[in-house]
Amino acid sequence: MFLSNTLGKSINSYLGYSTDKNFRFESSSGGVIPSILEYLFDKKLINGAIVTQTKSGKIPLAYTKIINNKKM
Repeated sequence: MFLSNTLGKSINSYLGYSTDKNFRFESSSGGVIPSILEYLFDKKLINGAIVTQTKSGKIPLAYTKIINNKKM
């Protein structure tokens, strides 16, 4: 077990990134979530997902939307 003042108690932590270079370098956090969502849509395991994205600008704004295909 690991104890952090910032994160609290945790058992494990992992590092990951997409093997798809477009996702890896164009997405935040290495494109893990877009890659997983693409897989789930391709295998027809999900019909939709709730995702949060950021609009760029002077003040970046986060917004949430529902997607029903792998084109985010």
